[in-house]
Amino acid sequence: MLIALDENIREAQASFSSIGVARTFRGRPLDISAVKDADIICVRSVTKVDEEFLKAAPKVKFIATATSGSEHLDKEALKAHGIPWAAAKGSNAVSVTEWVMAVLLLHACRNKQSLSGRSIGIIGVGEVGSRVAKYSEALGLKPVLCDPPRAEREKDFQSASYEEALSCDIITLHTDLTTEGPYKTYHLIDAEKLSKIKEGAVLIQASRGAVIDSAPLRERLMKARDLDFYADVWEGEPCPDKDILCCAQIATPHIAGYSWDGKLRGTEMIYSAVCDFLGKEKTWRAPYHEGGKVEIDLNGLTGEKALYKAVSALYDPERDDTAMCETLDMGDKKRAERFDELRKKYPKRLEFSHGIIKNAAASEKNILKAWDFEVKND
Repeated sequence: MLIALDENIREAQASFSSIGVARTFRGRPLDISAVKDADIICVRSVTKVDEEFLKAAPKVKFIATATSGSEHLDKEALKAHGIPWAAAKGSNAVSVTEWVMAVLLLHACRNKQSLSGRSIGIIGVGEVGSRVAKYSEALGLKPVLCDPPRAEREKDFQSASYEEALSCDIITLHTDLTTEGPYKTYHLIDAEKLSKIKEGAVLIQASRGAVIDSAPLRERLMKARDLDFYADVWEGEPCPDKDILCCAQIATPHIAGYSWDGKLRGTEMIYSAVCDFLGKEKTWRAPYHEGGKVEIDLNGLTGEKALYKAVSALYDPERDDTAMCETLDMGDKKRAERFDELRKKYPKRLEFSHGIIKNAAASEKNILKAWDFEVKND
């Protein structure tokens, strides 16, 4: 049993070698010969699994992606070949939510603004969007939930209109990328919808790059300069538009979901799916305990400053932004290579649950607890 695994899947060899011969391959650019003899193939979002891929891997019996999204898998082609598949849906939800909270708090500190009482339009209310709503409420923000397709599926879910969500002080995107159907999200945020976002608003992009049409976004950012844009995903990855990159308040290389815990969760989920498919016992255990704990002394700080100190002790978005900005002087080929390298060599980043808070003011304790920090009663 040969199992081919993208080399950037966390603990790939340790987990899958317990059920077969595990061999890693590079996901982008893909050397198709690396998967031609594989019985099981585990990919990430950088690898398109389509008809061409499947013809080059004639022995494959099961496909898994260690990512929450699965738009890089051609479901019709897989169905035509009779190949079942699995994804790690929701594995990165905590990590992406924490990225959003980090950039929001950084924005508040930079601009000396309180976030409490401001409205936040959440477009896409799935695993990530629902968690963003929960964390936002703890922070005192007022979530406006917008997810028309979910409202159609679930009679108990009430969706705000796109206009209502886009009129908020903060807009954050958390939709999947779909290219057809009544609710397609490819270029969902087009020139018309961008025009509905008010001057001085904050736009956060942590879904899929092509959810926003780059052309009108570039024009607004460069000409009006009245929108604070924070982005982790980019149309045209791995070579983001230089002008948009320059205008972003924070730019990161598609790593919002790259926490240590999130990556382990993704591996654990596809390992479980492969074991179920093969009828194998699940003997591997994800080493979450190796993350350790981080003590954070807030030393009398209050408000957004205190919260950002707690958050940035575990995740500092400015570090990733600095690394992205260093690519601006590179040519397109080098910049694309560097984008992938930043993802491949991403350092261990722990989730908030690894943080132990000391000397927090009463006003911040409940927020930090709601965000899964361990808060000591001093």
